[in-house]
Amino acid sequence: MIYLGALAFALIIWLIYYTVKAMQPETTYEWRQKLLVEITTPAGSKFGSSVTQINISNSKSFEKGNARLWKQWFGEAIYIKLSKTQHLFVLIGKPIDIAQHSFRDHITSNSTNKIDDIGDYYSALEKLRITVKAEKKHYPQFITFLDINDPLTAKVVEPTNLSSVFGGGYKLHKMTVEITDEPTTIDKLESTLTWLPNNTSIQMKNPAASSGVSEH
Repeated sequence: MIYLGALAFALIIWLIYYTVKAMQPETTYEWRQKLLVEITTPAGSKFGSSVTQINISNSKSFEKGNARLWKQWFGEAIYIKLSKTQHLFVLIGKPIDIAQHSFRDHITSNSTNKIDDIGDYYSALEKLRITVKAEKKHYPQFITFLDINDPLTAKVVEPTNLSSVFGGGYKLHKMTVEITDEPTTIDKLESTLTWLPNNTSIQMKNPAASSGVSEH
């Protein structure tokens, strides 16, 4: 009888624990960020931009320090027509990392630029309405197609050395990121990349998602 009582007590504690754990509030953060790229060419400056939707949820656990961030982003690559035969695409990359590091100086107030609480950081980030330069080490990948009609001719382009692929006079002038109220960029690439399937899995068009990333 004593054993059954202890077992029942343990069951009650377990149920209370997981009920309380399940009732912990889930904090969500969301914003849209615009990446703008300016390329210097022999014919003048060429621009391209894309707006990506960011969604982050912070599921707080009853267990101390066991918080988990679930991250998703939706959007598509930037397209810049450099000339009649030369095309540049800037992939989505890791937009949360781009924003997190590019806006750090405008959010953190300590001398070390350390992010003390990632939730507070995201909360401040989604309210920002400024434009900053994207950090070079977090640039997304640049690619081109030697034949725009053939996906197998894709070629990676080094952002800081465009002339090695496109020729003299081509250079990345700047890349900026801003938090914006503009709508998410979708379905803009089909007219250029006619071979894209409706449900492509590459980052050119289809939503990119990353989840289950722990932040403590």
